[in-house]
Amino acid sequence: TSFDVNLWGWKMGIFVACTFIGGLMILRYAPGGDGTMAAVLAVPIALYGFVIAATWIDWIADKLVSLLGFLGVVLRIPNYIMGITVLAWGNSMADLSANVAMARKGLANMAITACFAGPLFNILVGCGAGFGVLRSVTQKEFNYV
Repeated sequence: TSFDVNLWGWKMGIFVACTFIGGLMILRYAPGGDGTMAAVLAVPIALYGFVIAATWIDWIADKLVSLLGFLGVVLRIPNYIMGITVLAWGNSMADLSANVAMARKGLANMAITACFAGPLFNILVGCGAGFGVLRSVTQKEFNYV
């Protein structure tokens, strides 16, 4: 079969041109050594870096979830079991590495506190936001959870 896909249309050309010009501007106006950059230039560059980092995180997370789904199909493990176990373990790796680093620096009390405070905050804020949206959408008063 033949696929009629053109990746290099006019939109891609504009994107490549803007990216190239932005890169040249960063190379031209970025300070060398210990100099400081004007806020007028630093803020758009920081925002651009944030958007690019968020895009990469989203893309990698999407691929990891797809990989977990594939492994679930191959190993005949239901999706909800994969989500509860493997995805939850992977989601906790950043907390584990941060807590181990804090403990190695002599901040064991802070590391132990973070073990409980991080997940507790996620549960309270996540459930609170979810139930708040549910209440605003359904316009019902819930007296129970």
